Amino acid sequence: MKNKLFGNEAYATCAYCRKSKKSEDGVILYCGRKGIVQAEDTCRRFTYDPFKRVPRSSPKLPDFDPDEFVL
Repeated sequence: MKNKLFGNEAYATCAYCRKSKKSEDGVILYCGRKGIVQAEDTCRRFTYDPFKRVPRSSPKLPDFDPDEFVL
């Protein structure tokens, strides 16, 4: 996989695994294979799920003066 969807910073953690599900508090995950795990844990059955990845927020646009757009 040469072109990664969110850059080269995708780490193999349970937070991005297809087999894990978040608990109500969002800290502990439930894995279908290992049971209750932390978000930073990993295993050899890791399968990347791009929908669990939260993209970075876009930068705030600068405030423009309306006089800059007058011809």
